[in-house]
Amino acid sequence: MSIEVKVRAPESVADATLVSWHKAVGDIVQRDENLADLETDKWCCEVAARPGRAPGTARQAVAPR
Repeated sequence: MSIEVKVRAPESVADATLVSWHKAVGDIVQRDENLADLETDKWCCEVAARPGRAPGTARQAVAPR
């Protein structure tokens, strides 16, 4: 089963830059673990695996590495 990870950003944020990936395809991902970092000129965000889910494996990265 695949789970899509979405980012909740403030309404004023239209674009963000993917600063870094912390997981590669095939890596084990624990719940609440940081997957990537995003930032804009006014905002920074850690993208975490969804809380309450069992550990899994990173299967696909849609944004470029």
